[in-house]
Amino acid sequence: MIQHYTFAVLGGDKRMVYAAEMLAMTGFSVLGYGLSEKAPKNVRIVSDIDEALRADFFLLPIPMSRDEKTLFAPALVKPLEISEILEKAPSHAVIFGGNIKGSSDPRLTDYGKRSEFATQNAQPTAEGALLLAIRHLPCTVNGARIGIVGFGKIGKATAALFHTVGAKVTVFARREEVCSVASLLGYCSAPLAELSEYVSDFRCLINTAPAPVIGDAALSRMRRDALLLELASPPYGIDLAIAEKQGLHTILASGLPGKYAPETAGHIICKTVLTMLSEKGIVI
Repeated sequence: MIQHYTFAVLGGDKRMVYAAEMLAMTGFSVLGYGLSEKAPKNVRIVSDIDEALRADFFLLPIPMSRDEKTLFAPALVKPLEISEILEKAPSHAVIFGGNIKGSSDPRLTDYGKRSEFATQNAQPTAEGALLLAIRHLPCTVNGARIGIVGFGKIGKATAALFHTVGAKVTVFARREEVCSVASLLGYCSAPLAELSEYVSDFRCLINTAPAPVIGDAALSRMRRDALLLELASPPYGIDLAIAEKQGLHTILASGLPGKYAPETAGHIICKTVLTMLSEKGIVI
C-alpha cells in the first residue's frame, strides 16, 4: 500500500507545492522541505532536513540545480547541497529530479527527459509565451508577424496557439521535411539558414531551439521595436550579447510553466513521476 511510503518534496517553486499536494491526494505520506509557499494541510512541512532525508522517495525541482552544486530552492535561506541529499538519502531511495546535470548517482531519475512530460509541458509554455507577447508588444498579436525558430514540442504548441489568435506565423527549421510539416499545418515556413532574410518583418521572434542559432546576421536586421522571446534553456538560441548591443527587447522566458501555470505544471510533474514509479513496480 502506498500510504506506507513517504515522499519528500524538496525546494523548487510553486510547481512543487502543487505536485506535493497531488502526491498526498494519491495516498503517499508527503513531507515538504524548502517549499516556496505554504503547503496544503495534507503535506507535513519539516524544518529538519535530516527528517526529510529519511523518506523512501524524493521529488526534486526542475531544474534540480542551477549551479550543479546546490538544490534549486529559492525559499531556503541556507543553500542545500545536492551532495548532502545524496549522502544522507537511504540507499534504497528513488530520487526524481528535473534536468539533472553534474551527478551520476544511480538513484537519480530525470523526469524532465520523459517524452510525456515534454509534450504536456509544451502547452503551458506556449500560453506563457503568448501572455508575454500580449504584455510587451505595442500591437495586438492578432495580425502580427511572428517568427518561431524550432519546431519540436514547444515550437509546435507555440505556433498553434499564436496561429489560433490570428498571428501570421512563420516557422524556421533546419530540416526541409520539418518545414514541409509546418506548411501542411497552415504556417509559413522557411529554412533556418534563411532567417535573416525574413526577420525585418517580425514584431516578435520566438526561439525554442536548444542551441545557439540566432546571431548577428538575423539580429542586426530586426526592427528596433521587435520583441525577442527566448524559451530555451542555456546556452540559449539567441546571442544575448548581440541582442543587447542592438538594443533589442529580449526576455529570457525559460521556466514559463512554473511562473504562469504552476498548478498545471505541478500536476504534470506528479503524473510523470507516478508513471515512472509504476514502471518500477510501485502500484498506485
